Amino acid sequence: MKVEIEIVGLRELEDKLSNLEDKLNRALAEALEEIAEKIRDDAKNLAPVDTGALRKSIRVEKEGKLQFSVVAGGGGVVNPKTGREVDYAIFLEVGTRRMSPQPYMQPALERNRAEILRIVKDKVLKVFR
Repeated sequence: MKVEIEIVGLRELEDKLSNLEDKLNRALAEALEEIAEKIRDDAKNLAPVDTGALRKSIRVEKEGKLQFSVVAGGGGVVNPKTGREVDYAIFLEVGTRRMSPQPYMQPALERNRAEILRIVKDKVLKVFR
């Protein structure tokens, strides 16, 4: 007696699993970039404004395949009052002996904490659909 078993959908499963690592890395990179851009946008909205140079200096920098940073200061942005590149971003965030903190980065991160998980989850699950 001969028994044959046919697995329906095996080809589709093989297709989905091929290059899974690359697909997941792309999905995570998209998620991380989207998250960084959201944090950047909120930090810009929360940053204290005198000349607007600090806001202009807040940007996303890609550090590696799966590493994005939200950076404030530098970046070639010059404060029109001082004529110097923005070098005071950290002092506004954490304060000094003479100045109270005016945080904008930490609150931007906190505002997006729930979104971080949702975005990563959505992008990763999309790989398996």
